[in-house]
Amino acid sequence: MGTTAHSKAISASQFIQWELLIVALGLFTIREKFDYWVILGLVLLVIFFSVRILSGKFWPRGTGLEGPVGLFVFSAALATWISYDFSTALLQFARILAVVALFSLIAEGHPAFQSSLAAGFLAAAFLLAVYWPLQHDFSASQGKFQIVDKIGGWIETYGPEFKFEGLTGPFIHPNVAAASLALAIPFGIAFMIDGWQKSRIWISVLAGLATLVVAAGLLLTGSRGTWVSLACTALLFFLAWIQRRWFSTPERKFAFWGATLVIGLFAFFYLITFFDLQRLLGTLPGPTGSVQSRLDLWRQGWGLAQDYFFTGSGLGTFWMVHAFYSILLHVPFIAHTHNTFLEVWIEQGVLGAIALLWGSVILFLWCWRALSRKPIPMLGIAGLLGFISMFIHGMIDVVFYIERTLPLVGFALGYAWLAAPMTEADLAGRSRSKQTGQILVLAACVVLALSFFVYRNSFLSTLYANLGALSQTRAELSAYDPSNFGKVSVDQTRQAIDYSSITEHFETALSFDPLNQTALQRLSLIALSRGEYTDAWEAMQVAWDGNQRDITTQLLYADAAIASGFPEKAAAALQDNPWGEMHLMGNAWSRYWTQEDFQRAYYSYQAVLLLNPANTDAQNQAAAAREKLGP
Repeated sequence: MGTTAHSKAISASQFIQWELLIVALGLFTIREKFDYWVILGLVLLVIFFSVRILSGKFWPRGTGLEGPVGLFVFSAALATWISYDFSTALLQFARILAVVALFSLIAEGHPAFQSSLAAGFLAAAFLLAVYWPLQHDFSASQGKFQIVDKIGGWIETYGPEFKFEGLTGPFIHPNVAAASLALAIPFGIAFMIDGWQKSRIWISVLAGLATLVVAAGLLLTGSRGTWVSLACTALLFFLAWIQRRWFSTPERKFAFWGATLVIGLFAFFYLITFFDLQRLLGTLPGPTGSVQSRLDLWRQGWGLAQDYFFTGSGLGTFWMVHAFYSILLHVPFIAHTHNTFLEVWIEQGVLGAIALLWGSVILFLWCWRALSRKPIPMLGIAGLLGFISMFIHGMIDVVFYIERTLPLVGFALGYAWLAAPMTEADLAGRSRSKQTGQILVLAACVVLALSFFVYRNSFLSTLYANLGALSQTRAELSAYDPSNFGKVSVDQTRQAIDYSSITEHFETALSFDPLNQTALQRLSLIALSRGEYTDAWEAMQVAWDGNQRDITTQLLYADAAIASGFPEKAAAALQDNPWGEMHLMGNAWSRYWTQEDFQRAYYSYQAVLLLNPANTDAQNQAAAAREKLGP
């Protein structure tokens, strides 16, 4: 009787947890932006975690994710606190907590709950696959495939129009929809196979139809990255099937995957050697309707990661930080850096990046363990394949980390754990290897200490530059309104800020490393906006003489050259810069013409004409500036 009562209590506890989490997920997912309903969702999550602690099952045993997840959540909490946009950061942090909650509940959930939730997700993906084409404007956003555009045009002409903006928001990005649909495909196939094996043909039929509709919806999104990730996942699954069938012994297993790794590396180096890597990675929207490559965006992102190396810039900040400090725009341009690892480093700093890398190693160990497990639950296989697809897609896009779909990471992780849970033998072996792990941690601490001793100046310079960049970001972006840039410009915003403590950080950074890129760029940026042109030119000359040639330094060097009367040097610096012409035209008007500094406006237009003699706007404006200057 006691046992029955205990079982009922646990079932009631799990049911309460599911209800709390589902409501919280709804509040976090429906809302695109922060509102007070998000606070209610956070309260529900606090209650959820409290119930789990009281039930004695806060975290699944032996996952290995305890360390990386804890570090990731800590860095995310810090990134929330330092973000200039606290409300946006808090919403993203809430979704990160939802990832943790969903994983912990699925991984230790009752099989009936696990199956029901997976079926519910497949049904939701089916509805999304039907709804997304009916609400998407194919004529306004031409895709990458003509056949998809034609089908989309036919749907717009003859299909009904449904838009539930209160539920889904005004716009669902094709890549976000595609990533969610792609995750559902392994689960649909799993239900098909499971239903067939258990002679439940009706389940197989329904799952098959749902999977076909989901695949059709995925096709209509035109997301190449999603199909590439699915193709790579399918290839890995095929290789795993071969290994499990013919190379199942430990020795053969190592040999098989070792050979696969060598072949894979050879294929990778062959591609980057004999093919255009920028073309392979695809292009993204660029300035003035042109395009830029992912490699260009990754270089810009890496520059930002160095700016905020230790702390990150804060959750939800990339949108403005990239525009403001990398490509020097006064309005946001692109939402993310198209690489999840880089995005996390920029927003959460090195601790977030370490946590993500550490977690990736743990997940690799899950996959390695699953290769030797027989049998594996179908939902476990689906979760593992779904997460692998997510991981691959995350290398070339960011479709979960900054989106409402972020909790799906916890969903996939929870089911992936079912593919390779720790057995008692595994746990015993893990206990025996604990001492080895402690030795490795101690060795890492010794290496870090020695590195600090050897590279002390570089470390301290990076730290102070990081503090200066973060302080500058919080001061400027909390005061600047990009939607009101026509009334209060970037320069006017900077002229109203007290930079004494901020510039002190940068000057301290330069005292440890005179070529610190972040400090030189930011000091020049401040000086240019405040009309201190000599200081800006001196800082940029140091950077240029130090062979710094990144896109941001090129733009700032050109600005300082214009301000100092050297349009030829400005044009030479921007010769291969895709933003140069537009940047010079913008500054000529907003920084100089509106302030009646017609001489520097004329220099700006001169530089534009050196870059592009056919620019008629620059020709006309140069003539007007010349007329203002007089004989």
